[in-house]
Amino acid sequence: NDAGLAAGLMPGIGDGAGLLHDVHTLAQASFFIPGRYYTRIGGINNAGQVVGNWYDGLGSGVFIGYCTNAELVQYWGHPYVDHPRESTSPHGIDNLGRVTGYVQAHKPSGDPEKPYYVGGFITSDVTNPLAFTNFNVGAAITQVTASNTNGVMVGHYSTNGWNCGFIHKAGVTESFMIEKPRVISTEIWDVNERGWLVGSYVQLNEYDQQMRHGVLAVPTPPQPIPLEIRRV
Repeated sequence: NDAGLAAGLMPGIGDGAGLLHDVHTLAQASFFIPGRYYTRIGGINNAGQVVGNWYDGLGSGVFIGYCTNAELVQYWGHPYVDHPRESTSPHGIDNLGRVTGYVQAHKPSGDPEKPYYVGGFITSDVTNPLAFTNFNVGAAITQVTASNTNGVMVGHYSTNGWNCGFIHKAGVTESFMIEKPRVISTEIWDVNERGWLVGSYVQLNEYDQQMRHGVLAVPTPPQPIPLEIRRV
């Protein structure tokens, strides 16, 4: 977040605990929900809200709370999920408190042609299980990884086993690929309020081995268009 607090996953407590890392002081702390033996933080916003996954041996779910007190977390899950083999994976939480992620579950409508939903989502109110919007670009898998307060939503989708990043704004979805030779896959994992993107891409080397690289993409401001006015 803007204060320099990074969040993620660390080993050591049970099967894993949330990690809080201060990029300025390098101080680290674990974030572990009591009664669970796996906790993963997927995102953090400027208010110190964190979102992630928990697991207790019988099932898993989503938590949302504040990094200062793991005992006060709120549990949440996509309304479609009602079976231990179905899952909700939260990837981020923006500065409006909206959670973005990915879900695999049966649709409650029971559509015989498409009974299963594998795609992304974004919430508008995590206290209300029905206040969410599914988002799918029409690919086999769509993952919404982040959003910002300027109406930008990002993520990646899978086609034929390879990923392609996307940027969704004002109702328009654009694909995002790295324009380098032999790049076969691109993922976007986060976006900030200025529209900067962070993610990764896979590039084949001279031996056709897959090499993964990180990427930071900064939008280029539009260049002014010359305008000449003459009085006739």
